[in-house]
Amino acid sequence: MSETAISRSFPDRRSVLKQISLGIGALTLAGRPASAAEEGEVKIGLLAPITGPLAPYGDALKKGMECAVNLINADGGFGGRKVSFVLADDQTDPKAAATQARKLLIEDRVDLLMGTTSSATTLAVIPQAEAAKKPFFYVVEGEEKTCNKSGGTRPLIFGNGETPEQKMDKFVPYMLRCGRHLYRSCRHRWGGTREADWRIRLA
Repeated sequence: MSETAISRSFPDRRSVLKQISLGIGALTLAGRPASAAEEGEVKIGLLAPITGPLAPYGDALKKGMECAVNLINADGGFGGRKVSFVLADDQTDPKAAATQARKLLIEDRVDLLMGTTSSATTLAVIPQAEAAKKPFFYVVEGEEKTCNKSGGTRPLIFGNGETPEQKMDKFVPYMLRCGRHLYRSCRHRWGGTREADWRIRLA
């Protein structure tokens, strides 16, 4: 696999801007009046681990959001509206993530939530967003968090990470081309809604 092919699997500036635009567009789908947007501004609540074991990822999220917001505003904003964001530290801790999400939604009156870098914090934030009837875009992988236990979908919850199937579609052909011997067994329960059991043998 070439360096170019590998680099394409990581988010670039265009994909970051697209995700923020989709998040802002989801305000319309939410079927509720916007708060800051009604006054001419779209406010995003960003949950990121500024402290804790995943702090380096939190710093990357913060810098990515700063860059994207600056680019969107320099291009005239979203539909003429200025975009801003409020940063909250989820500490890579579910309890802190839930508390900070409520603060962003109730006190800061953000129009949508984005961020989180672990399944635990993501799952802790989802009920807060749904209770407030505001969209939430999470960046960790795994599509199951957009589904509920009955098999339906959560209309306000969006994931922009790769699904396990999408990863395997890329990696299996690559490993076959390399001709290496590999045995991998992964048994993992994602969010209590789905279980995968992969066993791959390449000769």
